[in-house]
Amino acid sequence: MRAATVLLLLWGAALGAQDAFQLPTARLENPTLPSPPKKMFSGPTIPFELVKGIIFIRAEVNGRPGWFAIDTGAPEVLVNSRKPTRNGVESLGVCGLVRARWTTLKTFRVGHVQRRHLPALAMDLTHLEEITGRRIDGMIGYAFLKNYELFVDYEQSYLQLLPPNRRSRRALPQPQTELPFVLNGHLPVLKARVGKRTLFFGLDTGAGANLLSSRKLKKIQEHVVHPGAKAKLVGLSPDVRPSSLVTIAHTRIRDNTFPRMRFVIADISHMQSLDSFNVDGLLGYPFLQSTKFSINYRMRKLYIWESQEPGLMVSIEGLKKVQP
Repeated sequence: MRAATVLLLLWGAALGAQDAFQLPTARLENPTLPSPPKKMFSGPTIPFELVKGIIFIRAEVNGRPGWFAIDTGAPEVLVNSRKPTRNGVESLGVCGLVRARWTTLKTFRVGHVQRRHLPALAMDLTHLEEITGRRIDGMIGYAFLKNYELFVDYEQSYLQLLPPNRRSRRALPQPQTELPFVLNGHLPVLKARVGKRTLFFGLDTGAGANLLSSRKLKKIQEHVVHPGAKAKLVGLSPDVRPSSLVTIAHTRIRDNTFPRMRFVIADISHMQSLDSFNVDGLLGYPFLQSTKFSINYRMRKLYIWESQEPGLMVSIEGLKKVQP
């Protein structure tokens, strides 16, 4: 059986000098929705394409269009330099060391939102373009997203950048549930329990799979119901790491039970030395895919609306029962 290839784009922060950056000229087609989405919220929508569990939207750098991943596991906006970075700063990714340099984007536009003189990191992402078979011009992380409530609808393939303030929330449809998180540096972190063990998971839209530390797996081994399948981890580093997949019987977050969640297992001890990565793993696309959700950095809440398949992913006590 071939090992599944899993994209995990999370990386740590870095510092260094800045220069200017320009995307190469290209003609890009806008992603199109099969029909106008049935929006829960008023305001502009941004269509996206989903590739290996990663959301890609069209954005513009200095007036030139490009394809960018929405990555809540990234501290900054990142642009693809398409050439090796010999000088600059070093950081850590899930699969190893990455090198980047600071740059400045004169203008950066996402949908109706435009930022000027935006600091960004440039690094070579051509290995990800080869794996996905598509153009990747960069990633949009915390430095940009923190000013909004990020709403994502996987079923209808669109997202929105909503006002994050409390007053405007009164007019929004009420979520099915809300989960508080803490910010560990740039990373939203949810507290969970597996059996009697407490775990902390980063919420990462740049993760094509859920991730669990191999060290933590040893402490919850009795809750594994399907061990074994092979996987390959690919991140911002060009290195590829062999891994495996396991299924955890029940994962509990606050009053919500998530049955039979699947995790990729990896040694992430090298990243746990970073102040911004003091977690036991990541919750990515498999955790979020069956819901409409929003991440509000100002309120520090994850809001969840209806599941596409009730009982499969999200079980709200008193409203649904977990299917065995």
